[in-house]
Amino acid sequence: MRIKVLFFLIVAVSSGCRAWALERQDSLETNLCGTSQVHFRFGSSVLEPNYRNNVKVLEPLVDTANSILSDTINVSRRIKLLGSASPEGVMVENLKLAEGRAKSVKLFILKNSRLPSSQIIIENIGENWDALRASVAGSDMPDAQDVLNIINTAQNRANCEKQLQALNKGASYRYMLKAVFPDMRVCTIAYVTDVHPDTIVHPDTIVHPETKGLSSKIVSLDSIGISPLFVKDTICKNASTSKLIFGIKTNLLYWAGISPELKYRGFMPNIALEAFLGNRYSVHIEGVYTSLNKKNTDKETWAVSGITLEPRIWLNEDSRFTGFYTGLYGQYGDFDVKLNDISTTQGYTGTFFAAGISLGYHYAISNAFGLEVGLGVGYRHAGTNEYIYRETNHYYLERSVTESTFGLHQIRLSVVYRFAKKNSNI
Repeated sequence: MRIKVLFFLIVAVSSGCRAWALERQDSLETNLCGTSQVHFRFGSSVLEPNYRNNVKVLEPLVDTANSILSDTINVSRRIKLLGSASPEGVMVENLKLAEGRAKSVKLFILKNSRLPSSQIIIENIGENWDALRASVAGSDMPDAQDVLNIINTAQNRANCEKQLQALNKGASYRYMLKAVFPDMRVCTIAYVTDVHPDTIVHPDTIVHPETKGLSSKIVSLDSIGISPLFVKDTICKNASTSKLIFGIKTNLLYWAGISPELKYRGFMPNIALEAFLGNRYSVHIEGVYTSLNKKNTDKETWAVSGITLEPRIWLNEDSRFTGFYTGLYGQYGDFDVKLNDISTTQGYTGTFFAAGISLGYHYAISNAFGLEVGLGVGYRHAGTNEYIYRETNHYYLERSVTESTFGLHQIRLSVVYRFAKKNSNI
């Protein structure tokens, strides 16, 4: 049947497009788009919302975490948590504190948002000596240059701390205990976006390597004069975004054997592609195929092959293609049904076409994965040959009929995976 050829063409095109999209993703970079900080008390990894300005950071954090799930403009968005500690005390304990602070913020995000754990990255900075250098260099503390010289030339950590405590009879060290070290007992919240390597990076944007195989650019501390942990409320002014190209999906209801008439027909393998056009238009093409199960001679069997073409318009004009959509669909296919009862075996075959209006909703689970629900209501015309089977192993045509109906002809609960590429217009 010609409809089967069209179905297998969909499979071949989807496989080729997926390989192309994966190749495109290999050239991505990871861009750290902005940071904010949650502060902790000395010797503690317990998150206190009312400590210092934490409440002003934590309140918008939940909304930001939830927005990442619906962000299909960027290839990937995650939250990176960098735990750190001030350098006084025992180094092993400071490493535990730094990691504990990052884990406390991660737990807060997981409890208060829908963001999955897989999109939250933890990095243990430990004692952040780079941040200490940057803070001292930008402060009015006494003997700041002498402090920097000690940090840069000390043979080891213990020797460095001993020299700092002895400098100027301990005045410089007491200043750091009061004015510098508290700002180092933090968890930095960084918002990470994968971008392409030809992106123009603004001087106050910090880019971190995140994933194996991704190229990266790291802006040095000297070029910006501060440590990444002291960058607050920065914005990626020239970060590359990505444009949705197409999605691959499959209808779970068909696999479960549920037809648009809400009858069980036996599982129906299916696949669909959706191409995205502009900010709010897309085209959905779907194929379904299943053959008669000749082994089940004593049971009702169902075979169908069909193809659907459906242009859509999305109500949201943000290029994310989430939320509600509406469209017009056209279907063409053929069917073969064998019915069994006590006295005889009979069935019918034929072809059909349908057209109507569709309405649906796409829910983003992550940047790429989503769920789609949809219905299609319209006109359907079928030409049917009814036959009867005799014990002589022959099928006899009983009658030919045509039938036109108006009603529900599409029902969809699909799993969706979407691919994107760099938007060169940024």
